[in-house]
Amino acid sequence: MLRATGIVLIVLILSAAAPGPRGWAGDGAPALPERLTPADAYAWMHERDLLLVDVRTPQEWRYSGVPAGAVAINLSDPGGALGFATKVLDAVRGDRSRPVAAICYTNQRSQMAKRVLEYAGFQEVAYVVEGVMRSPAGPGWIGRGLPVEVCAGC
Repeated sequence: MLRATGIVLIVLILSAAAPGPRGWAGDGAPALPERLTPADAYAWMHERDLLLVDVRTPQEWRYSGVPAGAVAINLSDPGGALGFATKVLDAVRGDRSRPVAAICYTNQRSQMAKRVLEYAGFQEVAYVVEGVMRSPAGPGWIGRGLPVEVCAGC
């Protein structure tokens, strides 16, 4: 579970850049919405270089696979919120302006991950409302027939 002290550390250590204005991506394209459907996330991955971060646990990745093209970074990192944010920062090669979306099993942890990444200075962060499996918002990544990959090494 994330602690307030972990979030404060993220703000102090990682937030070199303040979040940019919503509604404009700087290149004339629309900014990343706060919430994405699985289909929207898949499209953003291919059209706008969105990094999709699967924040579930290794056990969940083994059970259902990982959305194709996503990186698997457990939100419950041993280093806490700071460890999680640092791994995402490594995945985007230090580019906090790259669009990032979090996805989890049903939608709860992805919202938490979004907040952590915003505190860490990421400029465009979203979460996938239906999750990998499903939620009250809809059938989820797998239920919509979007591709998944076996998580090698999980």
